Amino acid sequence: MGTQGSAELKIGSLRGVDAAIWITIQQLVTEHSYLVDHGRADELAGLYTQDGELIGLPPKDLLGRDHIAEWGRNRVTMTNRTARHVESNLRLSWDHNTLRGTLSVMMFRSDTADLSGTSPQMVGEYEDEYSLGDEGWLIRRRRIQRVFFSPGLAAQPGRTTQSLE
Repeated sequence: MGTQGSAELKIGSLRGVDAAIWITIQQLVTEHSYLVDHGRADELAGLYTQDGELIGLPPKDLLGRDHIAEWGRNRVTMTNRTARHVESNLRLSWDHNTLRGTLSVMMFRSDTADLSGTSPQMVGEYEDEYSLGDEGWLIRRRRIQRVFFSPGLAAQPGRTTQSLE
């Protein structure tokens, strides 16, 4: 590692992101999936800034904490839906003064009581932007980027992203 032009790895810091920040963001994104997967999506808005955005979630993008809260209240009424988000490969980096993250996600979903044979509905990435404020670290923007999806699920016309949460 000490050669010019190579990435310098320091204990507790990678790409300038302190280990304590990385752990906090990991807790934040894990909580996000937990709330959706365990019938508590009505609490999701608290993980976003007031001007937070959730982009790529049909039928429309969610702009602002109030719209995210409304989506969460509707999501908890879908008691027949079982979903699990499997996330990995959290990568954080600073873009000037903005903390950005990329997270790989595989999402399973069933709207029936028969959960056998459930396969991934979507494999993709979350492109996140985080903000530190009085409430601590929160999600400022999450863009859902679909990479692979189940053949039975058609993309929406005119959209490059689709969430199937």
